[in-house]
Amino acid sequence: MVKIPFHRLVSTVLAPVLGLSLSAAVPVGAGAHGHDHDDDHGGGSAHVTFGTTPDTIRAGRTVPLQFTVTGADGTISATVTAPDGQGTELDLRAGPRDRYITLVSTEREMPGYYEVAVRDGGEPIGTVAFPAFGGPPGKGADVTLLHDTHFHGAFHHDADTGVSEIAQYMALVEERKDALPHALFTGNGDDIAPSLLAGVFHGEHMIEALNASPLDVDTFGNHDFDFGPENLRERIAESEFPWVTANVRDIDSGEPFAADLGVEPFMLVDVQGVDVGITGLGPENMADVTSLGPDTEQIPAIDAMEEVVPDMRDAGADLVVVTSHLCGPDARELAATVDGIDAIVGDHCAEVLEQPEIINDTLVSFVGDEFDLLGELRMQVEDGEIVDHHFTSHELPPDIAPSPEVQHIVDTWETKLDEAFGEVIGFRLHEWDVRAAQVRSTETGFANYIADTIRMTVDADVALQNGGGIRSDRVFPAETDITRRDVIDVLPFPNTVVMVEVDGATILEALEHGVSRVEAGDGRFPQVSGMRYVWDPDGEPRDPENPESQPGERIVDVTIGGEPLDPDATYTLATNDFLLGGGDGYAMLADGEVLVGPGEGRLLSEVVTDRIVSEGEVESETDGRISRVE
Repeated sequence: MVKIPFHRLVSTVLAPVLGLSLSAAVPVGAGAHGHDHDDDHGGGSAHVTFGTTPDTIRAGRTVPLQFTVTGADGTISATVTAPDGQGTELDLRAGPRDRYITLVSTEREMPGYYEVAVRDGGEPIGTVAFPAFGGPPGKGADVTLLHDTHFHGAFHHDADTGVSEIAQYMALVEERKDALPHALFTGNGDDIAPSLLAGVFHGEHMIEALNASPLDVDTFGNHDFDFGPENLRERIAESEFPWVTANVRDIDSGEPFAADLGVEPFMLVDVQGVDVGITGLGPENMADVTSLGPDTEQIPAIDAMEEVVPDMRDAGADLVVVTSHLCGPDARELAATVDGIDAIVGDHCAEVLEQPEIINDTLVSFVGDEFDLLGELRMQVEDGEIVDHHFTSHELPPDIAPSPEVQHIVDTWETKLDEAFGEVIGFRLHEWDVRAAQVRSTETGFANYIADTIRMTVDADVALQNGGGIRSDRVFPAETDITRRDVIDVLPFPNTVVMVEVDGATILEALEHGVSRVEAGDGRFPQVSGMRYVWDPDGEPRDPENPESQPGERIVDVTIGGEPLDPDATYTLATNDFLLGGGDGYAMLADGEVLVGPGEGRLLSEVVTDRIVSEGEVESETDGRISRVE
């Protein structure tokens, strides 16, 4: 089907090709909404019958409107009047007796009525009208949310083309904002970390890029705290956009984290006369997976929203919107439990919904991870109620020109990174498979290398490294140079090597914990050194909330130094300071005697770098230390 802009259709296509004429569009009020319509207004005995008439035409939808003309004496013509002539695309085809008009609305379509009138030699023989998105003009407002996917502190700079995905992504946002000037662009946390650049610059690079973007508001994800609360405070102070959070709070005051820097529990934005209230939520397990510090807490999302929704309504919010870093199941539970939430946008767990789910009158929308998609949720609001909505997932066009300002920022930070960490330090004999799906579920060669380095650094009996601490999510090819930036790309967190003395029972408990959520791709999966273990996915997983009654039955065999693990024996265990502090749920490690503490140990990325430099050629293969029962 050929789609032609409305303003070009009149003079260039319809008359010469199909023998029909189409009048220019003019604004029109709400016509009589009809379906099959058969009128005789003159023109002899000619009449028109409409078929397949839509109830509503929405942005991005193709709607064929068929009409049959009988008894015509003159030239048949059709007049299509749209609420917004600019950008409306039409296609008209003719058969032996039937005439078809196919309306293809665009994102510029605004509230109003389409009206189609068919004429015989200038005399009207039939008219049909039907509503566009949102109904008649003058009623309600179009409130649009553009929501992102969380960027993880990454620019995704293509070394071959020099183009950055974030610069292209922001160009797409700018394009959509130009088309929809009243749209709000919301972040949903995890924007400043983790990544190679974040590991070096601790998110400063990302704030500069976000400041140059059309971002209207952001909230906190777990990774925003990866470098500690003081670092995040510095990033907030640098921000030229507001931050909101309902559930990340100061323990003593109960106020939002960094309230003294302007962070609010919610904000109100006037969109075409509608007061849109926006709040934010961090994921439910923040204390387990990041570094909140001793003065910050994350309270359950449901508890937070039961408190904040009434406050938002009391402040005058017509709509309540949550920019969310919850995982899908938690967001759905929130929508089902707490009344009065109009929309939840954003996701922690990279889920993609083709269309929003409606749960308890709440629109729930997820668009994946990093630069996958840009969500566009348009809501037609009348008297504080959403009466209609339309959703579009925009893929990032590979050939879209990047935002010049953001691209310049990317180039500047990439140059700094190359100058500081571009040095070649070794040669990779085997591939480094550090894809998240691998390091969070099975043994990999470079994960072994990292765990071995941890154990060797403090001369421990065994070592344990969480798979979630191994990043980059890609495969580095074999037979290639290793640079300092490669190491930081894989190990971007400021974790230090520590050592604790524990008994064998604690090691077994830690391993059970580590394999308890493999199916969910959880970062707690244990990469190890100095020991071998076999686990059974059909075994009962450990319940971290009730480990005494459900300790787990997935670990079926463990050996240390070639001997079976002795639950009563004492072992030295090397790990990183994040796990020693209970991160990823490894609370059992705190029961041991600390031999090398966080303040004494060296950075994990540094010790791995030093080992690579000393060896030159790096071997990193699997050896069967982790086995799964098939």
